[in-house]
Amino acid sequence: MLPHNGNLWTTYEFQDANLRGLKLGAGLQAVSRREIGFTESIKAPGYTTLNLMARSLSDFRQLTWLSGKIAT
Repeated sequence: MLPHNGNLWTTYEFQDANLRGLKLGAGLQAVSRREIGFTESIKAPGYTTLNLMARSLSDFRQLTWLSGKIAT
């Protein structure tokens, strides 16, 4: 059985004067249950990963934060 995989990522950058330079993003990855190994039929469970991103631009440096969470 072939696994089903899917990925989705989106970002939004604020243009308002108060929030200019702030960029937020979210990504989702899903993998279905799949068989692993060559000689025995071992099944690995499916999983979903949610990633969050925030970026802030200042006059001198770029700051980026990433976060991830796994849910079954």
